[in-house]
Amino acid sequence: MLRKTVLAHALSFAFGAAALTIGAMQPAMAQSNTTGNIVGRVEAPAGASVVLRNVDTGLKRTVTPEADGRYLVTALPVGRYKVELMRGNSVVDSTEVEVIIARASTRPS
Repeated sequence: MLRKTVLAHALSFAFGAAALTIGAMQPAMAQSNTTGNIVGRVEAPAGASVVLRNVDTGLKRTVTPEADGRYLVTALPVGRYKVELMRGNSVVDSTEVEVIIARASTRPS
């Protein structure tokens, strides 16, 4: 009977210590860095907008350039994007850009 009690206490202690250790550990956070950015600059930005469309998925984002003509579009899924410079409802310029994980792709000027 004494052996069973000692064994039960030892197991209780071991499981309690394991539970305490697991509870005290910081959780592992999965890092998902599977997006990229597109940066560019527009000459004469007044009235212009930039439309980015993922060629494969159809995802579409529209941005308005800053007063100096610069724009930055973040958190884009990787892939090929058609970048269109719009003035009103007309496409003034168009190009394709490849977005790569954790990088800023630059639209050619």
